[in-house]
Amino acid sequence: MAEKLSSVERWTRSVFRVYAVVLIVCWREASATDLYFSFITSNSGPFASGGSIPALDIALEQITANGSILPNYTLKYTLRDSQCNRIQSLDVFFQEVLSDPVKVAILGCGCSVATGPVAEISHQWNISHISYASSATGFADRDRFRNFFRTHPSDGNSVPAVRSLIEFYGWKRLLVMTQMENLFTEFYDSLVEELQTLNVTVEERRFSGLSGSGGGSDVLETNDLFGQEGDYRVFFLNMYSDQARKVICEAYSRNLLYPRYAWIAYGWYHDDWWTTAFSGNPLKCSDSELASFLDRVIEVQNIPAAEDDSTPTDTGLSAGQFNDRYTEVIDASIKFSFTPVATLTYDAVWALALALNKTEEMMDTLNETEILERTGCDDTTGALVPLSEFEYSNALMGCVIRWNIQETKFLGVSGPVEFGADDGSRVQNTIRVLQYRLVDTNTIERQFFGISNLSTNPPSLSYLQGEGNETTFPEGIPPDGTPLNATVTYHLGLVVIYDILATLGIIFAVVCLAFNIIFRNRKVVRLTSPNLNYFIIAGSLFTFVCVYIRLLPSTNEDVNRIRCRLSGWLATIGYMLAYGTILSKFLRVYHIFHNPTTRKKTITDMHLMFVILLITAVGVLMLIVGAAVPQLQPNLAFEENSENLRDEDEFGVRINNFHWRCYGGSDNAPFIWLALIFAYLAILQIVGLVLALQTRKVKIKALNDAKVIAALIYITSIVLVILAVSTFALGEYINVNEVLFTGSLLVAAIMFLVLIFVPKMYRLYRDPLGENIFSKNDHSTIEIGKSGSITVRGSGFGDNTRIKLLMKRVEELEKELQKHNISYECDENGTAQSEVAIENHHEARLSTGSDADETTASPRYSTVHQNGSVGWNVTIENQYEEVSAGNDTDENTSSARLSNSTLVRDTSPVTAV
Repeated sequence: MAEKLSSVERWTRSVFRVYAVVLIVCWREASATDLYFSFITSNSGPFASGGSIPALDIALEQITANGSILPNYTLKYTLRDSQCNRIQSLDVFFQEVLSDPVKVAILGCGCSVATGPVAEISHQWNISHISYASSATGFADRDRFRNFFRTHPSDGNSVPAVRSLIEFYGWKRLLVMTQMENLFTEFYDSLVEELQTLNVTVEERRFSGLSGSGGGSDVLETNDLFGQEGDYRVFFLNMYSDQARKVICEAYSRNLLYPRYAWIAYGWYHDDWWTTAFSGNPLKCSDSELASFLDRVIEVQNIPAAEDDSTPTDTGLSAGQFNDRYTEVIDASIKFSFTPVATLTYDAVWALALALNKTEEMMDTLNETEILERTGCDDTTGALVPLSEFEYSNALMGCVIRWNIQETKFLGVSGPVEFGADDGSRVQNTIRVLQYRLVDTNTIERQFFGISNLSTNPPSLSYLQGEGNETTFPEGIPPDGTPLNATVTYHLGLVVIYDILATLGIIFAVVCLAFNIIFRNRKVVRLTSPNLNYFIIAGSLFTFVCVYIRLLPSTNEDVNRIRCRLSGWLATIGYMLAYGTILSKFLRVYHIFHNPTTRKKTITDMHLMFVILLITAVGVLMLIVGAAVPQLQPNLAFEENSENLRDEDEFGVRINNFHWRCYGGSDNAPFIWLALIFAYLAILQIVGLVLALQTRKVKIKALNDAKVIAALIYITSIVLVILAVSTFALGEYINVNEVLFTGSLLVAAIMFLVLIFVPKMYRLYRDPLGENIFSKNDHSTIEIGKSGSITVRGSGFGDNTRIKLLMKRVEELEKELQKHNISYECDENGTAQSEVAIENHHEARLSTGSDADETTASPRYSTVHQNGSVGWNVTIENQYEEVSAGNDTDENTSSARLSNSTLVRDTSPVTAV
């Protein structure tokens, strides 16, 4: 940057320059011909470029001072104001071409809106048109704008620059706020096409208000100006600064500021475009409020700038020297204000001067044929004449001037100047990216922080040294408004609690296993069929492991697919093993006590194991079919979580919560197959309930699992209903479903173990040897009175069953007594006594499905006292010993001894007590 000069030095230099220029001009005017061009600017309107006039004057001073540029001519201009309005622009253009002197070219017309209609018809007068402030992408159409050139790069270059910004910061949604002018609508169309390659969602808000047109509605009349709340967080101001000022005021009132929102604007806005002083139109927002809003707003500035301010250029001034001179004029002027296109105006004048100078040199050094061959203008009409003799009807001279402008290349104060061969637009390889940064409450600065490189494919954004995400967005990169899809798993508390319960269940199952193995030969345990208890323990362990699998907190699709299938297998097999064991035990109880008889066939543990495995095998077969047929496999679906549809992150962005559901989607086949599995379980449950009702009156304490099994049947019935409801009706409620489903599995598994093993542990603790396993309440007493009446006492069986069973037993024992030779001894009282030992060789086994596998009823009789009574009083103690494969008990022998029994004849009717 050039060193700042004092006011005295600036004044001294200005005086000297003016004096030198006056001398040169006076000398050249004496011998030079005036050569005019039309300079059309926009002193008013949405884009005021009147500040370009001082840059124009500086350029003409430098050209005049350079004796090698147009030495025979003095380049001058006529000044017009387009007011950045298309109608006004056409009006002043016609004034120019219809009035003297003839203009060899046009520089203007201040802004794209005003330039368009003039550039489209200027070739009809064979006038070349150079613009210093028009950036609309539509000017690249050579068929419409044949003689048009511009030192201001096309906004088409801003499109890849914006693309590089969007890609660099990872934004996927953009709301473009477009003013309905060709300049902006064309930009939007190009931007949409460019961003399609990034899969970026682009939406537009178009405003009918036309800046500077004198009509149209206000931009804020659009109802959903910024889209639905939170839908978009990145906005592009595709409009002139006067409308942009209204928009950002409304955005400020809605608190759409950084760090929750990002804004992008054009870099060709004036430095103080948001202030009331500049616009002259007060808003409801103060200048300080708008300044605070602009903090961290990004600008894409496609206005070229020299890489080094001190490097001399082909125009005689370095960029720093021009900026110093231009600033001096602006600071001293009350008429002009700073414009960002000042350097482009300066270089546009130089481009015209160099092209006209080249044209004049061709006239002096080349013949007509050579000129026509070189320029390709041989098909045009007209004559090659000096520039001073140019007329609007001379198409040949217009073609030669246009060709020389196309070929002009030089280093200007805005950097290298070159026009594209296809569209006449300035060639540009880089675009500067700036950002507004708030210094204090009322002061905001533009900071140049990055460069968008257009020469790479795709274009790329790079930070300047010392810049980065931390300096550009210190509170984090703003979100783009794209709702975040979060994959939620089960509530942490649910997972912890159920995993702890499952762990405790596994520990208890191991304890039960050890208990079953260590004490399997103790009478208390032996009566519970320890071989069958292994199936209950295995089923419970399967269920506890299933809890871990079901509550696995993973968001990976493959892991969830394995989780769904494995947990289904574990839950089904575990439940069927445990419940099948309970059901098989109940089948044996039913078998014994339904129409009991001593000749009934015995059901062994092997029979019951077969039943258990058969029940489980049917369920496994259904699982195999469901896994083998693709249509029946669990349809893993990624669905919205109905419990908590959405949240917000720290930037206020909506978070849509999803979860993996094992049986989701619209395919009904997996649900139908799952329903068949539940139907099979329901059938087994109904069988269990029927057996429970049929044996509800069995009350033998020795058959100590009978009531426990009934309780488990009722519990599992409730569990099965809950499992079905949670599976088919509550699948979308991830935590509620698991509370009920997994909780029911835990309850079933725990109850299987607790109700089967805890009572046995307690009894073993109270009676380690099993000596008191049969209490007095287990005695059944039959009294036969003199009249023949029989009284039955005891709680071993239900009334009817007990009477029938004991009466049959009494009859059998009486027959046995008659078969044996009984010896008597008379005591001193004359009472006959005899000791009788009877070995009963017929099977009298009672099997219970829960407490006793095979038990032998051994009525014992001893010391028969004959006292002359007509009948007997018989007390029968029922003792059941397990008879199973590998037992020491003889299955074919039951020992019957008479002990402490008095037989009394009576003919009274039978009554039960």
